Amino acid sequence: MIISGIAYLSLIWPCISHSKLNLSFKWIFGLGLLFRLLFIPSTPIWEDDFYRYFFDGSLVKQGLNPYEYAPLQAFERPAFDGAEALGLTPEPTPPHPDLLFLQQEPLLDRVAYPHIKTIYPPVTQAVFALSQIINPFNLIVWRVILILFDLITFYLLYQLLIRIGKPVTYSAIYWLNPLLITETVNAGHMDVLLAPLLVAALLMVAIKRISFSGIALALAAGVKLWPLILAPSIFRTYLNSINSLFKVSLPLIFLTIILLSPQFLSSLNEDAGVSNYAQYWKTNTFMFAWLEAGITSVSELAFMPFFDPNIASRLIVGALVISIVIAVSLRPWSSIEELATQWLVIIATLFLLSPTGYPWYVIWFMPLLCIKPNRALLLLTALLPLYDLRYPLEANGLLPIFENVIVTIEFLPVLVLLVWYLWNKKPKAESAIRSV
Repeated sequence: MIISGIAYLSLIWPCISHSKLNLSFKWIFGLGLLFRLLFIPSTPIWEDDFYRYFFDGSLVKQGLNPYEYAPLQAFERPAFDGAEALGLTPEPTPPHPDLLFLQQEPLLDRVAYPHIKTIYPPVTQAVFALSQIINPFNLIVWRVILILFDLITFYLLYQLLIRIGKPVTYSAIYWLNPLLITETVNAGHMDVLLAPLLVAALLMVAIKRISFSGIALALAAGVKLWPLILAPSIFRTYLNSINSLFKVSLPLIFLTIILLSPQFLSSLNEDAGVSNYAQYWKTNTFMFAWLEAGITSVSELAFMPFFDPNIASRLIVGALVISIVIAVSLRPWSSIEELATQWLVIIATLFLLSPTGYPWYVIWFMPLLCIKPNRALLLLTALLPLYDLRYPLEANGLLPIFENVIVTIEFLPVLVLLVWYLWNKKPKAESAIRSV
């Protein structure tokens, strides 16, 4: 995967530098589609998230609320040790009667974190259910659905690039990215469902259909919650026109409330997926880990035993992300390229500061790199595959090597390159201001 990432970067670099690529648009499309089709029958590499998708989709197919059930409830659970001492009946807990239809499903016991209820919003649940309606627990069917969403993204990117006057070969930045392809088709991650909706939101702004832009962004929030933080950057430009502001904000607000209310009404339980993710999830993180370590050291020096560095770090990161959203959104944009740049800054900030830095999260901003290429963020394609070393290292008791060395190699070069680019742009900006 690292070698494929380097090959990809060597192909894409001239596209960024000289606005040209040594491949025709037809070759770009053909190769990208071929690479995806090759992975349809492949064995997933270290991944099991799709089993959760299948479980959720099975519940929705049966007309059940996926936010009310955890996978563990589909099994008989043994009585815990010491039940008799507490005066409880030492008998196993039977499966939930609503989940008896899953008893004959042998793949169900592969769902990760089976004690936690789902984290995925309703739009995603609808796609999960579609795969189960076509063929239950079938990975090939799920992969075909993901490829169809990927094809829609590619088509919308093509239309958007034409609309804003960018070379259509820039679509190769998204379509030929090997990390995106493997994390989508081989690993089966659902994050690609976001891509066409984010591109559609930009395209609708470009063609002045701003009501549909709000609808697309609401649907994106129905796939994953975080796209709501992109809304202020759209609203900012329409503050001088109440009519236009209503056209983009009202569909977004009302549709978001309708789509997300089932999940939020169920999120107050302590075993709800959203609550657990917000409070405890921490994997493959660099900047967040350093922040938490610093706060831990300070709390120990100050003798604050009741201070929780984890919660404090999450609050600080949340405040930083909100600050970036506000700062970016206060700047008006006059073109789709400027709006896409604002979104790229917001999403990249969220990704780099997040307690979870999964490789498949690059799908969130990969379409935007076709509009505003950034070499530092593209470098993640060759570095994030190192995440897969986590599993063999952890299995051999070497997890500290992953957390302290491998994660640093994944993220530090990207951050250094980002700072270098920002530093080199600063003199140019000052020179331009002086000339004006």
